[in-house]
Amino acid sequence: QIMGTSTLGVMEGCHNSLAVAGEVLFYLSRVGVMAYSGGIPQCISAPLGPEKLYQGAAGTDGLRYFLSARTQVGGWSLLVYDTRTKLWYREDNTQATHFAFSGGNLHLLNQAGEIWLVGDVTSPPEEAQQEKAVAWVAEFADFTDGSPDKKGIARLHIRLEVEEGGQVQAWVQVDSDGTWRPLGQPIGPTPKRSFQLPMVIRRGDHYRLKLTGTGGCKIYSMTRERYSGSAYNATPGRT
Repeated sequence: QIMGTSTLGVMEGCHNSLAVAGEVLFYLSRVGVMAYSGGIPQCISAPLGPEKLYQGAAGTDGLRYFLSARTQVGGWSLLVYDTRTKLWYREDNTQATHFAFSGGNLHLLNQAGEIWLVGDVTSPPEEAQQEKAVAWVAEFADFTDGSPDKKGIARLHIRLEVEEGGQVQAWVQVDSDGTWRPLGQPIGPTPKRSFQLPMVIRRGDHYRLKLTGTGGCKIYSMTRERYSGSAYNATPGRT
């Protein structure tokens, strides 16, 4: 018995968005990026938000899916989906028209006719130029520590590695007040080691952490030392 079903296909003008990464076929449909590994394709781009993408072109290094697409407001984004971690990353506003994998490296052709190497470059040609240190941001969701009461943070322990020419700064925001407060001083180039950053902040219902930096960096772990308040201190308007 043959059964038929209707599924979301490739969006018009996005035929270049088809690429296989991690043994899964990815493409851009009218509702977002789809993943097909047999059965019914599943949309995996919900973490990118409700903004629609158009005119997509994509490539792969075998494990990561690189997608350059026009956003709903008219700009461009180079997005990367890692099939190992199931996470999305936004690289920059590059507009790529074509991708090709050759010589162990993934290449892209941008709208200016330039050829770039992207991803983990294994054997760059002699005439290739090193890109300048890139600024980056990693922002975490709200921490509530499983408690409805107010709580405070004494310090943050972070284990990281920063490449030559790079630096990292940690920040904290309390109760979504819109103000990011620095934790300690920027951390410069260093081999893998742990740092203890003091967090002299008021108690709050929830807090959020953010890391900013330039250049290459690997974060291995983060540990928070916290203390709890009382239900009385969780009353709205009290600090």
